[in-house]
Amino acid sequence: METCSRSCLPQDCLTTRRAFLRTLPAIPLGLSALLSRQVPSRASDDWRTLPAVIRAAFVRRKGDFWMSCPGRSYPVDAEMKRYGGLLTQAAQDLGVQLVMNASPIYEQKDQDAFIGRLKANPPDGVVLLVMDRHGVAWPTANALADTGIPSVIFAPIGTAFTQNVLAPSKKPGAYVVSSLEFSGVVQGMRMIRAAAQLRNTRILVVRGKERKDGQLADLGCRVRVVPSEDYAKEFDSVLVSAEVRQLADGFLSRAQKCVEPSMQDLCDQGRHYLAARSLMRREDADAITMDCLGLASSKRTPAPCLAWMGLNDSGEVVAGCEADMNAVTTMLLVRYLFDKPGYIQDPLPETVHHTLCGFHCTSASKLDGFDRPPAPYIIRSHHSDTAAAPQVLWRIGQRITIAQFSGTKKLIIASGEVAGNVNTPPGGGCRTDVEVKLDSEIDPRDFPGFHQVFFYGDHKDDLLAYCQMHRIEPMVV
Repeated sequence: METCSRSCLPQDCLTTRRAFLRTLPAIPLGLSALLSRQVPSRASDDWRTLPAVIRAAFVRRKGDFWMSCPGRSYPVDAEMKRYGGLLTQAAQDLGVQLVMNASPIYEQKDQDAFIGRLKANPPDGVVLLVMDRHGVAWPTANALADTGIPSVIFAPIGTAFTQNVLAPSKKPGAYVVSSLEFSGVVQGMRMIRAAAQLRNTRILVVRGKERKDGQLADLGCRVRVVPSEDYAKEFDSVLVSAEVRQLADGFLSRAQKCVEPSMQDLCDQGRHYLAARSLMRREDADAITMDCLGLASSKRTPAPCLAWMGLNDSGEVVAGCEADMNAVTTMLLVRYLFDKPGYIQDPLPETVHHTLCGFHCTSASKLDGFDRPPAPYIIRSHHSDTAAAPQVLWRIGQRITIAQFSGTKKLIIASGEVAGNVNTPPGGGCRTDVEVKLDSEIDPRDFPGFHQVFFYGDHKDDLLAYCQMHRIEPMVV
């Protein structure tokens, strides 16, 4: 028997993103190749509203532990109550549906029943709290890992030796946390939730002349392609109004200074912001990526760089550049796993400093997190010397992680430290230009991929764990 906690945030954050849209003022893989590998849709439209479902259970022996670990002195009943409370609170904070086993797994028959239920009706993920080193505790952990269902196996210090955790920690689907830090469990739950959120995401791709729908194999994201002209007409329909001027003033008031752009350029960014919001609302999308260079080079619309900064700073949607699916799916993963924005960039080697520079004409400013103060920025022109773009100044010495999907089953992962911000001029190209000293000794000329995503924080291990849990091949640089 199981009990269900429905103390969820609204629709696993999907309702929040919709409300935002209603109320707000490697080598890039070809889209056709991504959409050619279709996966079946769910039977109904509930894919937009279902929260992630996580099943959970404690496992331990009955009675007195006596000499065997964790020992008679370990207050197992009190600790189970405490961890149960932490688990329930984490589920509520993350907006997931927690289904808790009504009683601990004590014996083989309990293990068989629990594993049988999981196989018959697989959830999005499982949390197993191992409160014992003996009996059925670790056989249950290994049996769970063998199911392949994304699982967090938590062993408080004293309940596992190295030989206990080694085998399950190497199995695809499993994430073993041997610690007194419950934050590891919470991050594991985020990894389960993130995969469900990706499946519950629709990406709006603005490019070309044809309209079509598809779905990304493995990740499960829905994709809706709309012609570039649809967006251009939406932009044309947004006139310079009080709302547009308010957005322009907001961009300006938060900037350190404005160098090249005019007030008309800033108003155009307000128009982009409202046009993207309107089109996403109409198409029921959670992310947008656009052939911005095509529209800008044809002078159909100015580049939307400053508007994209504003959208990404909101924390509610993801706005990517150049209709790059690898980049926008990576930005979504960063958003869902770490509550931070990702920065898509063009990689350049700095061969004297032996560093990697990443430049682009847009970057979020809420680099520390959506609820944290923004990084300083200067309003510049796009590198075409038109429109308005942010030069976001990244914190020197800040630890960062680098990631990029290569298709849907491989993820490039690296880490490093911000070494500087390159100004233009004397440098050329895009306005935000971040110089990174990589942790590895790789020649920066050999760094794989293109449009890799930079983001604040030391999250390399978290991404490796995500790859193992969800059967993604890590490409560690």
